[in-house]
Amino acid sequence: MHWLKRHYERLLIRCMSRRKRVLQSAAVFLALAFFSFVFLGGEFMPKLEEGNLWIRATLPQDIAFEYATQLADEMRTIMLGFQK
Repeated sequence: MHWLKRHYERLLIRCMSRRKRVLQSAAVFLALAFFSFVFLGGEFMPKLEEGNLWIRATLPQDIAFEYATQLADEMRTIMLGFQK
């Protein structure tokens, strides 16, 4: 802890004597953080398509793929029938 405290005190004194440079660096890092925040995580968000419904149906595990496809098509047809 003494080693850490000694180095921290030296760094603190150095930063306090160069306040303008420290503030400029902080402003640059803040701008970079804001810039990366704007683009962060956008690839994981689904496209927002307003007016669309997301319907999820749970079918039995042992259902045949062909029959599941047929049921999905029937559900889709029924839902499109409500569309105006």
